[in-house]
Order: sequence, then structure tokens, then C-alpha cells
Amino acid sequence: MMKVLGGIRILDFSRYASGPVATMMLADMGAEVIRVEKPGGEDDRTLPPLSPSGTGLLFMNCSRHKKCITLNLRHEEAQGILEGLVKKADVVVHNFLPGTEQWKVLEYERLNDINPKIILAAVSGFGQDGPYSKRPGFDSVAQAMCGSMSVSGFPGNPPTRAQSPWVDVLTASHCTIGIMLALYERVKTGRGQMVDVSLLDSAVFASAIRSLMTDFQLNGAKSEQIGNNSHYIAPGNLFRAKDGWVMITAAVEPLWRRMVKEMGKSDLLDDQRFEDGPKRFENRDALNLIIGQWTGERTVDEILVVMERAHVPAGPVYTADQVINDPQVKYRKMLVDINYSDGNVLLSGLPIRLSKTPGKAEGPIAEAGEHNEGIYRGLLGLEQREISRLKDRGII
Repeated sequence: MMKVLGGIRILDFSRYASGPVATMMLADMGAEVIRVEKPGGEDDRTLPPLSPSGTGLLFMNCSRHKKCITLNLRHEEAQGILEGLVKKADVVVHNFLPGTEQWKVLEYERLNDINPKIILAAVSGFGQDGPYSKRPGFDSVAQAMCGSMSVSGFPGNPPTRAQSPWVDVLTASHCTIGIMLALYERVKTGRGQMVDVSLLDSAVFASAIRSLMTDFQLNGAKSEQIGNNSHYIAPGNLFRAKDGWVMITAAVEPLWRRMVKEMGKSDLLDDQRFEDGPKRFENRDALNLIIGQWTGERTVDEILVVMERAHVPAGPVYTADQVINDPQVKYRKMLVDINYSDGNVLLSGLPIRLSKTPGKAEGPIAEAGEHNEGIYRGLLGLEQREISRLKDRGII
């Protein structure tokens, strides 16, 4: 069965996380993704943490399905090869800093002149325009600048970043959506366009959805660090059990009522301190103490049985090995074994399910330049002698 993006060819010049995650998801859905690297491979192949053979685990997670070729964009003779590739492609993805030499080589106006149907997705730290556009950026920087870190962590401690790269992954999702929108528009008009996504845009988008800035603008509220509590909501906190920790969030009135009844704490429904959501949040320390005493007398599994019976969202704090062995994670195939030189490697699964044209997270993971001959000879029609010459000159 052909996957939903079968027949779409993508040239992927992106590195590290957001761009590679976006093209990985598109590859899982059937797109032919050709990763273009400098001769010898890019630095993200060896970014820690590393596998026993020295390959970066981030690279491995983002590179399944992809064909890999090499091309020195700084070499004048490479420009003709690039033009040939662009003519045969539907999408180009890169995350070069605006204004740099490589960015200019892949500037949208130039690519559009070569192929008016081309879609360029440019991923950056701060966007393709504006006063910060020429600044480099990473996930951690966007977390800091979007307001999220200022309200994360415990009172009196430094602002705290999340260790999972949520900004990178969110930006990758925005990049994927942008590419799909541009492909849909091209069906109607026959014309390509540019997709511009950035880490800061994605991070501010998430903080704004959380109402961090809106609450300040309308109410003058300055959110503060409240540890693992949920802002505006109680109970919504991490509670210690006999044998671990459990996150419990009874965000709305029906959840609250069902929870305390199943806990055997119906008397709390008559306690004026907890009579509605705002009061529960105001008195969250007292409420957390009561719930914490109850959870402290029970195991994680015992707590989860009660919360499931009450239909209240709750879950344990997992370590990596517990995530691997969780039955729901296994059933949904969110971690998959992919063969590599290190043997079977456990990598991220595919979080999007289509009922009629499903994608699939699978290997292989290619070495740098592994598909040079297949692409340059099979796609561009170069002779073997020419391919050898280009390699000897450091062009591919």
C-alpha cells in the first residue's frame, strides 16, 4: 500500500532537531527524504549522547527512512548539481541562519527561479525577519525567552527549563503542518511558496495558549513559580506514594467531586476552603497536604486504581526503563526497534495514526553519502566517472 506522501521528494539540509524531526515524520508517511550533508557528514552525527559506535542518538532518532547524500554547498561547481536536485524536488528544508552563505544558496527567490513549484521550509531560532532574525537559537533559549522558565520550578529557586525538547518538537510539528498546507495550496494553484517557522514563535505560541501573557495583560497577573502545582487549578500536583510519585489533576468540578468520593473524603465537599475552583487553588497548600497524606499511605498502583475508578486523570512518574516497559507505550508502538550498526536500536515511534493510509516508523539509518551513486546517477543521470571526479575534488 502506498503511503499518503508517496511520490513527494524532499531535500533535507536541516541539522539537529526541529527540521530533522519534521522530515522524519514526513518520511514515516511515505515522502522520499534525501538528507544532504557536507562531505564526510554533518556534526549532528556525533552530537552526544552517543551509541557504542560513536553515533549521536539524536541523529539516529531523526534519520530513519532517509537517503543520505553529500554535497559541498560552498563549492562553485556544486551549484549546478544543486539546481538539478531542486528541479527534481517538491520540498526543500533547511535551518541555516538568515544571511549566511548557505542560507543565500538556498534563498527562496533563487529556488523559485529554478523550480516555481518548489516549497521551501526554513526553520530558525527567531524567524526569517525581525530584529533577532540573525541570531542563532536553540530549544533552551526559546524556553527562556517565551516566559515558560520564569514560572517553572519551585519558589526561590532559579527559573527552570524542561529537559524534554518541547520547543524543538513543537516547531517540527509546525514545520510539518506548514509543508502540508503549502503542498495542498500547490494542488490548487500549481505554485510553491515559503514556510517560515521558528523556535521562539512556537514557544511564545505555547505560552500564549496557556494564557500567561493574556492573564498579565487583562488582569495584571504575574505568574510565579509554584513547583509541580498546576497554575489556576487545584488539585493538580505531584503526590508521594509509598513506592513512588503520582501526578493527579482534578481540573474541573465533576472530577473534584468524583475524586474525593472515591478517596473516602466526601467531607471535603463541605469544607468552605475548597468549595470552588478558585478557592481550592487559593488554599492549595492545605489541600495538597490532605491529599498527600492519603497518597502516602498507598502504593502507586493503589492510587491509580482509585483515580481510574473516579475517571480522574492521573499517572505515575516514570524513569526511562519504566517508559520502555509500559504496556500502553508498547501497544501503541511509540518505541520501535530499528536496525543499525549498533544492533537493534530503540527509537521514537510515530505519533500520528491514519486509519486508511498509515505511516510506519522503520529503518534503515543511512551513513553519510550512502546514496550518492543512486541519487546522482539514478536521479540526475551523472556518469560514474563524473561522480568519482566530484568525490575526488571534495564536491560530494
